[in-house]
Amino acid sequence: MELPLYVRIEPSATSNQYVSTYRKLTLSKLYLVADAAVTKHASNYINMAVYNGAVKIAERKFDATGSDIAEGTAEALALSGGASLDFDDLGELKIEFTKGGSGVLAGSLVCVFEPRREV
Repeated sequence: MELPLYVRIEPSATSNQYVSTYRKLTLSKLYLVADAAVTKHASNYINMAVYNGAVKIAERKFDATGSDIAEGTAEALALSGGASLDFDDLGELKIEFTKGGSGVLAGSLVCVFEPRREV
């Protein structure tokens, strides 16, 4: 059974945003949906990284090393980290935004979790 969680994102500066998990869950999918098209740029950008604790489990770059995203399109983000995709009771997913210049990003992050049981 999938448990989707929709997180509104609209960072205006370099900052962090947190999502609390209420039970043991495994992050199975992560999607970014932008409200408007975002074009990669060397000096005007916002990069996003997603963490469980200190382990980076996903990232999306819009700087010179990144790529564009179309308006209203759900883009699946690649997940990595193996066991780090497992969240404990009252765990937290950290979304880290790094802004350069006048970069803009607004939209939603869709976190799809699955319940897990310890055996």
